[in-house]
Amino acid sequence: MTKTTPLSGLATAGMEPLTSVGRAFIEGWVEASGEIAAFLGRRIQSDIDLQRQILQCRDPAELVRIQTAFVEKAVEDYRAETGKLARIGHAMREAVLPADTD
Repeated sequence: MTKTTPLSGLATAGMEPLTSVGRAFIEGWVEASGEIAAFLGRRIQSDIDLQRQILQCRDPAELVRIQTAFVEKAVEDYRAETGKLARIGHAMREAVLPADTD
């Protein structure tokens, strides 16, 4: 059985903020990592679809249309993903840092 002293109680109380910060950081990191993995999976699938479309293409104008659509979609996907990761990062920051540190 562990004996509780005033000093050990102070140490335990002092560790609680560190524990919650660590937990918030890890949860945010896991969320960001999952989002990145899902995004990469979607982009790889888009690359595979592009290759399939190019292989089936028989017209140069159609090839340009396919490639243009791919690039436009990629730009939009990366823009949206950047926004998602920024929101996750902001939520992590809010969970880890007190509001008055701005």
